[in-house]
Amino acid sequence: MAENNHSLFCNFSHKWCIAIIVLLLSLVLSELFLIVRLEAQVDRLTSEKATLEKALEDCRKQPPPIQPPAVANAEIKFDQIPPRGGGAGSRGDISGKVVGVENPNIYKMVIYAQTDHWYVQPLADAPFTEIQRDGKWSNWTHLGDNYAAILVTPSYQPSAVIDALPVTGEEVLAVVTVPAVK
Repeated sequence: MAENNHSLFCNFSHKWCIAIIVLLLSLVLSELFLIVRLEAQVDRLTSEKATLEKALEDCRKQPPPIQPPAVANAEIKFDQIPPRGGGAGSRGDISGKVVGVENPNIYKMVIYAQTDHWYVQPLADAPFTEIQRDGKWSNWTHLGDNYAAILVTPSYQPSAVIDALPVTGEEVLAVVTVPAVK
C-alpha cells in the first residue's frame, strides 16, 4: 500500500508541476508579448521624434517674415478733405496719396477725426484703410474739426481714442493733419 501511495503522490505532484510550468510559461509569454508591444511603441515614438525634429529644422531654415523697409521720405497728401461736423451720424469722404515710398500697398493708413479727442476712422473695429499700388487711399470718416492720416506698418495697432497723435518711429512712418474744409 505504501507503494500505491507513493505512486499517487508522484502522479499528483507531477500534475502540479506541469500546471505550474504551464502557468509560468504563460506568464513568460505574456511578458514577452508586452515587451514586443513596448518595443513597437518605442519604434513609433522614435519615428515621430525624427519627424518632429525634421519639421523643427525646416522651420528654423525658413526666413523670418518680411518686414517693410524703413522709409525716410514718406509723405501723405490729401486729395479730398471732409467738411467740419460731428456726431455718430455725420459722414464724409477722405482720400489722398502716399508718395516717396516703394510698394506703398504693403503699408496701411490709419485715419483719425478730431472733435474733443482723436477718434480712429471709419470704425474702431475697422481702423485700417488700404493703400493701392499707386499709393492712393480713400475711405469714409465721421466728421470732425481736424483730420489725421498716419502711414503705418501692418503690425501697428491703433488705439480707438487718443488725446495726442503718435509720433513717427518704428511702426509709424508719417503723420499729417489737416483742418476740416469750411
